[in-house]
Amino acid sequence: MRSILDYIEREQLTAEKRNHCMKLSKKIHREKTIQPTVNLNDSVFFRNLLLTLFFVAIRHYNTPLIH
Repeated sequence: MRSILDYIEREQLTAEKRNHCMKLSKKIHREKTIQPTVNLNDSVFFRNLLLTLFFVAIRHYNTPLIH
């Protein structure tokens, strides 16, 4: 009877460890997918670059050819 209880306890501990590892891996995966800071910074950079080029082009277009 004792060996059966020991076996059940070991299995329960193994299951708890497995569940803990699964929760950690899900948490790590969630944190990786939540942090697109580099992508956001890149898109802000490119948006600002495009806006700058756009305004330079408008200014150049509105400049008279004869000075």
